[in-house]
Formats: sequence, structure tokens, C-alpha cells
Amino acid sequence: MRRAADVVVVGAGTARAEGYGSAGLPLVVVSRRGVLPETLRGAEQVVLATTRASGMDEGEDRWLCGDETVDLAQVLERARSAFGPHVLCEGGPSLAADLAAAGLVDELGLTWTPRLVGGHRVEHPRILDGDRLSLRLTSRHLLEEDGTLLGLWRLTR
Repeated sequence: MRRAADVVVVGAGTARAEGYGSAGLPLVVVSRRGVLPETLRGAEQVVLATTRASGMDEGEDRWLCGDETVDLAQVLERARSAFGPHVLCEGGPSLAADLAAAGLVDELGLTWTPRLVGGHRVEHPRILDGDRLSLRLTSRHLLEEDGTLLGLWRLTR
């Protein structure tokens, strides 16, 4: 999916947890507190999207999008304007839930691996972690390779 993207948007918590480094294409990191993960500090083509409440100043690599909460529509608008129309959000679950709830998601890519996992929801969070949400999806593509199923779904409104 990255091959088709002009820019990647990711939540700071996910970037931190997964050890994001240079993405090979522009990366917009969304953080309400204005904290860029250490692995991305000083990296090229990285923009921090945060709030005015973070106390940071606007700059080429810092976008102030919203007062107390990050205005995700503004983040996507600025990402498209700065880097191109094809925006890929890689999560995490809170950012993805907020984008979906705001009606800002057109497609959803899901990957299933052949593994059955049990446990409590805290140990295995949902794909979208936020307010209750139910959206209808229509299949665009389903591919299988080595037992892994890749799906691309269009959100219908």
C-alpha cells in the first residue's frame, strides 16, 4: 500500500511502539501532546502534527492543527497539499477510529494471518479503539499468499 501513497500518517503512540524510522516517503506523525518519538527526531521528511495547546511553534516540520485536539481533517488537507493526494494512514487504533468516526476514511486495508489468539481485550485491542462505531464495508480486493489474506475494503456511507 505504501507504493501507492504520497504520504503516510501515523499516530505518535504507534510510531513509538513499532519503532518507526525513516519511511522512504513523507511521514506525518499525529500527537496531541506534541511529542515526536525519539526514533524520528532529526529524520528527514517527517512532520509533527499537533495542537496549539502543545505550546509548540508552527514550522516547516511542525503543523498546529487545532486548539486542544488535533483537527484531523486539517492534517489530511495539509498532507495532501504538501505531499500529494494519496494519504495512507497506518494507525494506530485510536487515530484510525477518530478518522473513521469523522468520515475521513475512504478505504480500509486489512491483513489476516492464520493464527487464532485468545485473551482479554486489553491484551488484544480492537482494530479501532474509540467510541462505538459501525461502518459498512464493500470488498474491493481479496488476495491470498502463503496463507495470509490481504483485503482492501471501501467504506460506504
